[in-house]
Amino acid sequence: KHAVWVSFILMSLAAVSLSTSMSVRTLFGGACLGLGLQQAAFLAHDAAHNGILPPKKGGINWLAWFLGSVVFGISTNMWTEEHSMHHAITVRPREDPQFNYLPIWLIDLKELANPKVDGPSGYRLNPFIRFLVRLQHFHFLPLVIIVGRVNLHAISVGYELKNMVLGRAKPALVGLLGMALYWTWHASLVSLLPSAREMVIFSVVSHVTAGILHIQLLLSHMDVNTHTEEEEDAAGFFKHQCEVSRNIEVAWYENWFHGGLEYQIEHHLFPQLPRHQLHVVKPMVENLCKEHGVIYRSDTFTEAVGGVLGSLRELAWAVVSLEQ
Repeated sequence: KHAVWVSFILMSLAAVSLSTSMSVRTLFGGACLGLGLQQAAFLAHDAAHNGILPPKKGGINWLAWFLGSVVFGISTNMWTEEHSMHHAITVRPREDPQFNYLPIWLIDLKELANPKVDGPSGYRLNPFIRFLVRLQHFHFLPLVIIVGRVNLHAISVGYELKNMVLGRAKPALVGLLGMALYWTWHASLVSLLPSAREMVIFSVVSHVTAGILHIQLLLSHMDVNTHTEEEEDAAGFFKHQCEVSRNIEVAWYENWFHGGLEYQIEHHLFPQLPRHQLHVVKPMVENLCKEHGVIYRSDTFTEAVGGVLGSLRELAWAVVSLEQ
């Protein structure tokens, strides 16, 4: 798995530095870099879950830091904090930090009525938010691909600077150092291109290619059930995690491209199980779901994208209906 992301980045370096073709340098080289970043992110996820090396008591998870901050360019500290909460309260409306997208996207009507977060009157949809939500099925994919990665970089720096202010200097400095190293090697690679035009094209291509990762992440928990805290307690851990997650059906030769996200249900049931073992427990989970009448959602990638866009459209129309 490590050979995959390293190979893609080395192919990008070779294309940029050795090719005499502008198309190879910018399009092929940029796509290779984007795929390398995507694959490194999958391994950073595995490492942060202690699915590669056994966990250590306290201290810094250096493998996750290297893959997540130095190679992928985000704050591993921020990701670990948010992702731990995501696993604890998966897609709980307005509370799961990794699936709370208002005011841009509304993913369930339950988000409008969480008194614990927004008070007894619920979330207020002002005219601008209504406008955004009414068009969410149109701007969802462009924003995810184009803005998702930029947003991750920005909030990562903000998170570590906030940690500095709050007195958590050591982890913050380590996080900032990792991201600085990322921008150093990334800028060095881009600077090998002979013109500003090629630098821009290369950066856009790599950015959009890596942006596919953000679509993959969101498909796992959109257009599925969501549970309030009370509904989670009533369902129990197993049923809750199955009903708020989705698997992606893939052929054997596509597994590398999805990085374990194709087994999202099994991952949420067994967060520290190594990625290459998730397929082993999948039939067991499916059988349990059949025996007890629990929803087990599994779609192809295109079906999942279509389902999410359809769900966003229905919610947009629901907001229109609320106005009338």
